[in-house]
Order: sequence, then structure tokens, then C-alpha cells
Amino acid sequence: SYGKGDEDYYLIKTNATGDTLWTRTYGSMERDEAKSVVQTKDGGYVLTGSTMANDSLGNFYTIKTTTTGDTVWTNTFGTAELDLGNDIIEFNAGSGYIVAGETKSLGSGKSDGILLELTTSGNPGKTFIIGGPQDDNLQALTQRSDGKVMFVGLTNSYGFANGKGDLYFGIMNTDWSYNMSTTFGSNGKEMVNSIAATSDKGAIICGSTNGFRNFLDDIYLIKTDSAGFSNPKETVLVTRIDETFKTNEINLITYPNPAQHTVYVAMEKTNRPAVIEVTDIGGRILKSSYSSFNSFVPVSVEDLANGIYFIKITTEQASFSKKIVVKHE
Repeated sequence: SYGKGDEDYYLIKTNATGDTLWTRTYGSMERDEAKSVVQTKDGGYVLTGSTMANDSLGNFYTIKTTTTGDTVWTNTFGTAELDLGNDIIEFNAGSGYIVAGETKSLGSGKSDGILLELTTSGNPGKTFIIGGPQDDNLQALTQRSDGKVMFVGLTNSYGFANGKGDLYFGIMNTDWSYNMSTTFGSNGKEMVNSIAATSDKGAIICGSTNGFRNFLDDIYLIKTDSAGFSNPKETVLVTRIDETFKTNEINLITYPNPAQHTVYVAMEKTNRPAVIEVTDIGGRILKSSYSSFNSFVPVSVEDLANGIYFIKITTEQASFSKKIVVKHE
């Protein structure tokens, strides 16, 4: 309705009761779509999304404004290939910004997730690429109190082999080096909307899944610890209320841990049939079996190298995961 072209960024400032104080539009004669806005430490705003200006399929398009919405600087990033910005944060120290999105200009896959650093003047800095041979992206990010950046997106390269896309979660160190990553999901389709840092330096991730209840969409909420791992209570996905989940905490037991030859797995207070999977930290499924959980189920890890893995349990009602350590003497 407003602006220059086919579709433009539209920024609205309101007072505390929602009355409009001012509006601004930003963009080109082509399609421009804003995805994220945050207020900066100087009282202004920074927006990111994508633009199809300059005959591109999409470029990152980031705008810094004053407190009244006037443009301070703009930054576009990408080539004629598809590059889309999805989320932006300001560094805790106020030393610049990070944009999360997806790129076909960089990386090795069909599309890859990307974190892009922008200075306080809007100049591009470091980049951090994640992804494999299939389509992957990053949808949201947050910075925790120790400066490490946690990010989440969607992956078709890792996770369930026959799935339709899983959540990809990772942590980047303050020097932009890789810290860890893992996947969450099912044989169905997952989506992700947001991530926030928690007071224990973990993450809370919110999205949706259709892989647990007859392919109907459900809310998917995941809590991790500061190392990026999740314990059974935190990764439970309840897709319907029944007496077991209302009155009991389902505890996933694995022992011994660390394990040398065999890990024994059990779920307390339930005998639901479930799929048992062993995955690496990249989400690749290394082992898969089926059990009714009437007793402890043995899972051989003798053929796995020393390192960190996940036991994932999937029932009709819920999904559980737990970190295990394999350590051969």
C-alpha cells in the first residue's frame, strides 16, 4: 500500500498502548521483505530480511535507523543466487550485529545456513557457514551472557534419514569457531520459529512438528543445557494429555554412562513401544531398533568410536533424548 515498489519493508512505532507514533517504509522497486527487527542500544532500530533488487533472486538487506526511523546505513549481501536474511541480533557489548539466514552464494550445499557479522557501520565481517549436501538454513539466533551465539534452523542434510526436515541447533564460540551442533526431529516434518537464551546459559527453542501424532501439527518445545544437550524431561514432546504424562515424569535411564560395550536403556513408568536410535552430534542416525520397553533394552556401542552420542527414543506420544559417552579402554 505504501513505499516505492512491489513490496517494501514497513516499520511502525507505537506508544505503550499501541497507538501509532510514526511509520516508515524502506526498499526498492522490487520485492523487499523484512523478517526481524530489534531496538539497538543507542535507541534506534536495525531490520533485516531480503531484497530482490539488482536482478537477484534475493540478497540480505539490513537497515540501521535512528530513534525516529531515519536511515543511518543499509547493507546488502549476496550474489545473483538466493541469499535470505531471517533474524538479527545486536552483540551484547554493542559492538555490531549478527544476521542469520540462508545462502546459495557460499557453502557447498543446495543452500546452507549462514551467520553474517555486520559492524556498527554496517560493513560485513566474519561469516559462519553450516550445512551439508541438501537444503539447510538458519531461522533464528540469540547470544547468551558469556558471549556464545546459539542458532537454530532447518536441515535436510542431517537428522532422520527419511524425514522431511529436522531442527538444526548449534553453538558458536566468541571467536567464531565451531562449538557443537545437534538435530531434533522425527520422520515427519519440523519447523522452527524462535530461540531464546535462558538464565542457565541454555536455550529454549520453539517450533512445530507433525511427526508424532498421525502427521498432525503440534507445538515442539525444546530446552537445552549450557553444553547444548537436553535431558529427558526437557525434550519431552507431549502431543496429547493422558494420565501418565499428567501425573508422572517420564525418566529415560541409560547405564553405564560412559559405556564401553553396551548401553542399557529404559523408560520409567511406561511400557510404550518406541523406536530407539543412536545418533552422533551432527544428528546422523548410526543405529536404529524397536522395543516395547518392558525391561531394560541393550544397545551395542562396541563398534562406535570414542566420543559423544545421543540416545533418542520416539513413541506415539513423545520424544526423548539423552547424551551418552562411549569410552573404550
